[in-house]
Amino acid sequence: MISGHTKEFQTDPIGFLTRLSKEYGEVAKFRFGPFHNVYHILNPDLIKQILVTKQKSFVKSKDFNVLKPLVGEGLLTSEKDFHMQQRRLIQPSFKKTHISQ
Repeated sequence: MISGHTKEFQTDPIGFLTRLSKEYGEVAKFRFGPFHNVYHILNPDLIKQILVTKQKSFVKSKDFNVLKPLVGEGLLTSEKDFHMQQRRLIQPSFKKTHISQ
């Protein structure tokens, strides 16, 4: 598959990611194009390590720029100061009182 999962993701991103998590669980790898691996992480403890506890140990690869035309310049694709600025803007929305359990 030359394009990897790009077409399937572009056609129905939510459906694709939902199917991926049902089939592979909390951690899955898929491809954009022939050489771009993307990791889909749903495990809360791993997400906390990536985004909070050990965030300086995780740097997005240059290949991650492939997603920018699809999803824009946001938390998923940004780095360093711009990422921190965006994160601070949305952080108040994630108070326990705002999230239904």
